[in-house]
Order: sequence, then structure tokens, then C-alpha cells
Amino acid sequence: MREGIPKVKGVVKNKQFVPFNKERYDKILEQYEGRLVDFYIDEFTESKTADQLGYYFAIIEKVCVHMICFAGWPEEEIDDFFRSEFLSLRFTKAIHGNMKTIVKMKTISKLSKKEMANFISQVIAYINQEGVEVFEPDEFHLIKKYGKSN
Repeated sequence: MREGIPKVKGVVKNKQFVPFNKERYDKILEQYEGRLVDFYIDEFTESKTADQLGYYFAIIEKVCVHMICFAGWPEEEIDDFFRSEFLSLRFTKAIHGNMKTIVKMKTISKLSKKEMANFISQVIAYINQEGVEVFEPDEFHLIKKYGKSN
């Protein structure tokens, strides 16, 4: 989707688009009245949640700072390491006759809720493999809601 183009979320029911915010949708249609337009449908992907981000940055990164394998690493480098391990795509390409490895790394800001959950699961598995236990996201949510664990 291009920048500046109005985006309206809704659901398709009985072959009809039903906007979540009908008033906003009607205003947008009013702006384009009588004009030829392109209409795009893109499946909605749920954004990662504040709880997911809080869990990753406030719990996981803080635990990792104290792990032997990350001794002396700043939090930004720990984040870079996990993104490199679990959010990167590596491929080899010929550039001017030489084979080069290209690495494309996703940023956390671009992850959907499902992708963020998968990333967190991979990071937890890595941490557990290093012999360190970390609160699971469900435990973190309950502690945040009700206070310290027993």
C-alpha cells in the first residue's frame, strides 16, 4: 500500500465490504466521488502487541544481559544477534562475477502479532538451551496483572 492512500479496515460479509468505521469510510468515498479509482483488498494482519514488545525488551533482553554467553554485550547487540539468528534471510548472489552472501534482516517494527510470537518462542528456546529459565509470556502477563509470582 502506498503512503498517503486512505486505508479502511473492515470485513467482507456476503460479498460486501463492511467497514469497521462506517463514518470514516463514507467520508473517504465522498472525497473520491465521481473520480475513477483503484480499489485494493489486502488481508488484515494483526500488529504485534504492546505486551509482546514489553516482554521482549523488558524481560528477555534484561535476562540476556546477565547471561554468560552475552557477558558485556549491550542490549542493542543482543537484539541484533537474535534478529540475525531468527529474522534474517540469507542468500548467495553473483555480483560482478563474485559470489556474495546477502543478508536481509527484518526489523521488529515490521512484524505481525503472529510473527512476533514466533520470534519470541525462538528466542526463549535459545535462552533455555543455554540453561537459563525465563518467564513464559503467559506467566509474564499474570505477574504484570496480579503482582509477583510465588
